[in-house]
Amino acid sequence: MSGDNVAQFAVRNDATRQLAELGDAAASALREADSAGATLEIKRRIDQLLKALEVPISNPERLRALRAIEALEYQGTTEARQMLEELAKGLPTALITREAQASLQRLAARGAER
Repeated sequence: MSGDNVAQFAVRNDATRQLAELGDAAASALREADSAGATLEIKRRIDQLLKALEVPISNPERLRALRAIEALEYQGTTEARQMLEELAKGLPTALITREAQASLQRLAARGAER
């Protein structure tokens, strides 16, 4: 592999890492790129990135975030609800946002039952 190819490969790897860090925020763009006649390497990278966003959760940081949401819901304190409300304001398609919204709905339902 020439030096130029190695540099390009490093750039592609860095871009893949950055997309992985974006997580759900990049998912719709990744799906569009996948259907836009991308090269085999790009399709492979996109497929890997999208699989990392699927359930069951394979990314340890996403799993920790989901467990934190569960812990906040379990606590049910005013502070915990405030944190859930902040998380629920995130990107609408993001798993963390949707889970925080679901936690708030469950907490509201439990409060109405009392």
